[in-house]
Amino acid sequence: MASSDSNLRIAILGASGIGEVHARIMHSLGVEVAGILGSTNSSAELTAEQLKSKYGFRPAPYSDLEALLVNEKPEAISICTPPEHHFLQLKSAFERNLPVFCEKPLLWKENITSTKLLSQLDELKNYPEASILVNTSNSTFLDSIKDKINQTTPCKSFYFKFHTQGSYQKREIAVDLLPHGLSFLIKLLGPCEISSLNEEYNIHNYKCQFTYGICKVIFDFQENPIGEKVLSFAINGHSFSRIQQGQGPSYSVFLKDHLDGEKIKVEDPFQVYISKFIDNCKNLKTQDKDEFDNAVLNLKLMAEIILKK
Repeated sequence: MASSDSNLRIAILGASGIGEVHARIMHSLGVEVAGILGSTNSSAELTAEQLKSKYGFRPAPYSDLEALLVNEKPEAISICTPPEHHFLQLKSAFERNLPVFCEKPLLWKENITSTKLLSQLDELKNYPEASILVNTSNSTFLDSIKDKINQTTPCKSFYFKFHTQGSYQKREIAVDLLPHGLSFLIKLLGPCEISSLNEEYNIHNYKCQFTYGICKVIFDFQENPIGEKVLSFAINGHSFSRIQQGQGPSYSVFLKDHLDGEKIKVEDPFQVYISKFIDNCKNLKTQDKDEFDNAVLNLKLMAEIILKK
């Protein structure tokens, strides 16, 4: 692995869209984006040129993962491809003991069964040295409001509203956004049982209600390319909402406390998570060891909701 005084070499699988954000932030933090993987040679070439034009660096473009890994010898992998590609790409990384920063969900595929999903998770567990951080970074908002919440009072109700300008529809919205809501629950309450599940959805909206341990949960999701972007949550009725300002390098984010009106400046959750991943890569012996377990728990809870198991 890279030492703490050298640039970490990383490969980004799927470097357009959200992968471009990975590339931009990692480059700004001193990571060398050595190579990128595209679906075709031409798309990879185009993305490499766009990164050079926008940010001043040009990674080597590939459409074959094996060639990228052999030729560029990355020290870590960032997976930003569609979820149906994650499983095989994770295995390729784990076989080489490469740390992975993975977009959510950990893995998924249209019409996947619970049996198949659990089988694939079991395969990934065969790599005991695997190091992974799944990008459910919005849960870091909870770190910024610790002093605002009475932590001696059990969390008996949790409301999470996430409206994006994504293009998923109906229950596909749940595949895209459930990992975020579930990451809040895991951070607040740890592993619990899901019961009393109810769902409703239409083209642009997905809602579900369930009990998580003793906590009554409501998730309100929306994906509409022309809709409003909203992230808000409430713990025992104490509500907070995200305020975003600027874009790209000038981006800043705040939380508004609706109880007292305070506007709390917080770190960009995405940058917090990428920084954490970089630190883990450079200090693998001291890294937080529960990230893989959290990723698996998140996916299993997601499967319980969507696949009804």
